[in-house]
Amino acid sequence: MDVDQDMKVTIRMRKIARKKVFAETVAAKQLTSNPPEWKCCNHCFRSAIDIHKHTSLEHSEEIDSKTMDALKKARTACSTSKHILENAEPGEGQKNKHQGSRETPNGCVNPAGVCAGESTSKRRHCSYSEDDVRPWLPMVTQCDAEDEESRCDKKSRTKEGQVLLFYKYVDLADPADICEWQRELCRRLHLHGKIRIAREGLNGTVGGALISTQQYMEAVMTHPYFTDMNIEDFKTSQGGHDSFPDGLVVSIHQEIVPMGMDPMLVSFKDAGCHLTPAQFHEEVQRHRNAKEREEKTNTVFIDCRNFYESRIGIFPDAITPDIRKFSYWPEYVDKNEAVFADKKVLMYCTGGIRCERGSAYLRSKGICKEVLQLKGGIHRYLDQYPDGFFRGKLFVFDNRYAIQTNQDVIAECFHCSKPWDEYEPCSSKHCHQLVLSCPSCRTSGLTTCCRRCAELALDYASGEDGKTKTKKRKEGCTCTKNRERIPVEKLDSSSACSAIKVDGVKPCRGTGSTRDVQS
Repeated sequence: MDVDQDMKVTIRMRKIARKKVFAETVAAKQLTSNPPEWKCCNHCFRSAIDIHKHTSLEHSEEIDSKTMDALKKARTACSTSKHILENAEPGEGQKNKHQGSRETPNGCVNPAGVCAGESTSKRRHCSYSEDDVRPWLPMVTQCDAEDEESRCDKKSRTKEGQVLLFYKYVDLADPADICEWQRELCRRLHLHGKIRIAREGLNGTVGGALISTQQYMEAVMTHPYFTDMNIEDFKTSQGGHDSFPDGLVVSIHQEIVPMGMDPMLVSFKDAGCHLTPAQFHEEVQRHRNAKEREEKTNTVFIDCRNFYESRIGIFPDAITPDIRKFSYWPEYVDKNEAVFADKKVLMYCTGGIRCERGSAYLRSKGICKEVLQLKGGIHRYLDQYPDGFFRGKLFVFDNRYAIQTNQDVIAECFHCSKPWDEYEPCSSKHCHQLVLSCPSCRTSGLTTCCRRCAELALDYASGEDGKTKTKKRKEGCTCTKNRERIPVEKLDSSSACSAIKVDGVKPCRGTGSTRDVQS
């Protein structure tokens, strides 16, 4: 019988199962970890990217077959769990169901490991109820809740509210337990946001009333896994519930920021040297001074973010890779090894998290003299230097889209090229891109990211009774399809100091989706 029909396998479940099988297949081919080396089909591979490509191209059928087997095993586990629940005593059934399982729409109880993509072995699962009181799970009284709601009415919630941006790399034995704790904690404190949890740690951004975010920070710093966190690990900015219209999303993943590589192969433990904002500021000043004197420098100053982020805010002398998402970073490094060879690398991102494993991958190549990264990212730098070297706006992954600390507008309208840096979603129902369209152009009806999206929007609107069913495109539209996936930088002999120039087309207009947590 077809597994898809019998199990009603969702695309997400199949995707999770295939990723797990793929990772296990690659891990089985590894010979050494330091330096990393894999062997397959009588060939040796010294790059994780290379072995991943080889496995994907040459062993696709094998991966598909193993994935089907894994799904069949999951079906058996589901049937067993369902049978136990149906025949258990009322109290016992609810307890078993609550501890590490969840019910799918077809009534099958999936083991949490299958649903969330984590191993079910050695689980020490703990459930949290609304009556639980622990140092890291404070009880919020009805009086507190009413007081909080009064502080968070629609007229004042943004002004009096706060948004937190934070992460912590730490080995977690039971991500599912941390996931349930975070859900219950945020529920009690009426916080909205997005939190990613993995065995390598936690990454999140939440918003709500000021008192709630303060209680949240205190609770997290009290948890046994996060006692070495301090108030400096939480970046704060003005915002609130409205910054997260989708409510609260807490989920388990393989990585807390998606770089597309197994954390066991590229670990945060191998990150570059952290610089305080003051130290980073001094490094940037030296780099700028050398540029002004037209002196050669051995420093590569690079932005670790995506192109749509650097489009509205930059350190002017930095390389800004024209990549659409962070999972392209390893491939970008591989294609541009000549840029980094024998250089001191100075890198930064929004809140610091992408630099942790981004710098680790760069160091794993063994080609740089030194790798330095900005601790706390641009967010923390702007706290200390609001009118420093960073110009424009800081892109953030919530409904605010950006934080402003200076008046510079470095971006321009897609349609008329006038200075404009306020993102809005593409008006086409087929697209998830962000658009820079000034008020004048918007008034003229120019609200899409490209001509193709405008045509699709018209086709949709002219459908019979407005009921035309058109499948949404995962990648958005033409401007994304035409984008060069990985740009190759080249040395510019005309300037020894800013010796990097993009070799390729001008960045396309379309941007990436903002739904993933980044920092």
